[in-house]
Amino acid sequence: MSGDPSNASYMPRIDVPGALPGLPLIARRGRTISVKARVRNLSTRPFPREASYGRRLVRLGAQLCDASGAVVNRDYARAWLPHTIDGGAQADVPIEIPAPAEPGRYRLKFDLVSEGIDWFEACGSETTMKALRVW
Repeated sequence: MSGDPSNASYMPRIDVPGALPGLPLIARRGRTISVKARVRNLSTRPFPREASYGRRLVRLGAQLCDASGAVVNRDYARAWLPHTIDGGAQADVPIEIPAPAEPGRYRLKFDLVSEGIDWFEACGSETTMKALRVW
């Protein structure tokens, strides 16, 4: 099942540091913030950056959630991996995230997505939640 995240052997760890530990990401409404996530491949299979047929390539995604964690927009932001991340390797992945137009408290759920297939979370991978404060 090459490239299929339903295979339990796909296990990422996504770290999203903020300006200070424990504080939310802060954005001005309607503006874009740049976040650098560190993606670690804890499995033996690579996370492919490219695929010849357009499906099964892996990208980092951010899903916009309300303050309680309920998903508001599943396809909020995406970022290309800088290269294929081999098993046991890691990469810093910059992602541009547009701030919502309405001020308030939100959460961002970071996950990997195998394009044209599914989000890794649907197959048992852990996601990373980060608070977002928009003013």
